[in-house]
Amino acid sequence: MTAGSVILRPRILQLPMHELMASHGIVTVIALHSANPVARVRDLSLLIDVLLARSADPGDPFFQCIDPARIGISGISAGGGAAVVATSGWAANGLAADSRIKAAVFYEPVILSLADAGSIEVPYLVMGGLQN
Repeated sequence: MTAGSVILRPRILQLPMHELMASHGIVTVIALHSANPVARVRDLSLLIDVLLARSADPGDPFFQCIDPARIGISGISAGGGAAVVATSGWAANGLAADSRIKAAVFYEPVILSLADAGSIEVPYLVMGGLQN
C-alpha cells in the first residue's frame, strides 16, 4: 500500500455513508481539507456559502436543492474536529459558531477546543471507539 492510498482509504471507506445520505435526498459534499486547523474550519463555512449561493442561482444545477434551514455537518478525525469547531466556535482563534449548522455528527473527532465544544446548541452525535 502506498502512502497516497493510506491517506485516501478513510475517505473511500466513507463513500457508502455519503451515497446513502444522497439517496435520501440529502445534498452531500465531501471536502478535502487543509492541514491548518483554523483554515479547515473557515473552509467549511466558505463551502456552505458557496453551496447556498449556487442553490439561490436559477441558472445553477443546484438551484433550490439546499434548504438553508436544514444544514448538517459531519466529519471524522481531524475533519470531525473541524466540524465540532464549525458548530461550536473556537474563541481562542476568533472563530464563531456557524449558526447555519442545525445538526451534526462527529466521528472520532480530534477535539480542538473542549471548552468551546461544550457550548454546542444544536442536536449532535459523537461516535468513537478504541482500537487495541
